[in-house]
Amino acid sequence: MSVPFRVDPVHVEGFPAMQLAHSDGLLRAIVVPELAMLGVSLQLEGQEILGRRGGVAAYAERGSTMGIPLLHPWANRLSDLAGAGVHVAADSPLVRLDGATGLAIHGLRLVGAPWRMSRTATDAEGAEVAAELDWTADPALLAAFPFPHRLEVSYRLGHDALHVAVTLRATGDVAVPLALGFHPYLAPPGAPRSDWQLRMPLGRRFELDDRQLPTGHTLPRGAVDGPLGERVLDDLFEAPEPGRPMVVEGGGRRVEVSFGPGFPFAQVFAPADEDLIAVEPMTAPTDALSRGGPDLRTVPPGHSFAAGFTIGVR
Repeated sequence: MSVPFRVDPVHVEGFPAMQLAHSDGLLRAIVVPELAMLGVSLQLEGQEILGRRGGVAAYAERGSTMGIPLLHPWANRLSDLAGAGVHVAADSPLVRLDGATGLAIHGLRLVGAPWRMSRTATDAEGAEVAAELDWTADPALLAAFPFPHRLEVSYRLGHDALHVAVTLRATGDVAVPLALGFHPYLAPPGAPRSDWQLRMPLGRRFELDDRQLPTGHTLPRGAVDGPLGERVLDDLFEAPEPGRPMVVEGGGRRVEVSFGPGFPFAQVFAPADEDLIAVEPMTAPTDALSRGGPDLRTVPPGHSFAAGFTIGVR
């Protein structure tokens, strides 16, 4: 019996990539393993669902995020690199600075690290590609974040959804702080940003200061649902209960983002000057790697942590 899903090598902006697709051609995804398993495309009937921003080359050259980037060892902004156990200067090429606040943002740059393809597979229900990074195999990364571990990131395309998963295994004799995340940029085609409809069953909202860092206080969720309109969002929430979708609709497309239990926090980002919105899964709140506290979990030596999220498209 033939398998309806395929994994094919392709190139995107000159970079080797892997395409996951169904034989009917309705849904396909493209991942660039050597760029830290960057998800660069998710298309339904030939229409792009992801926000591609400056494109793949801009991400490779200067860390300008697009598509679905991995954020590790921290997501969002970080107030104090040294306090977070990150032993690298702010002007290091491994660090990207937020233009608005000057803070280190979105983890260390993992482009150029020794990612290794670990798995490709197809069956009657989907197509999958996975790659892993042994942190100890890159001396610069290990010096910057001295917590030996191994990461595996996988993408699995099903009939109407893309599932992204990460596994972190602590391989040394110290526990690994867990503050990673992803930043899926969504851009439903066929309707202007102002017409996109949001339905997001989020929990409490975290109060943020003028540098977009948590103050330690929480607030009522506030009005998130309804037309995006001209609203500008950059807010941190408790994530919905696992599997409960956050929905963006527009142009006859319904995009649902559902987090698994490993991602209890969500950043919702919709800038004023771009037609996109991001619903970002995070293992810990913004700046937890610097501040510590009960929301910053660790992975003990010899143990593993796994988490995932799903982008459904209809």
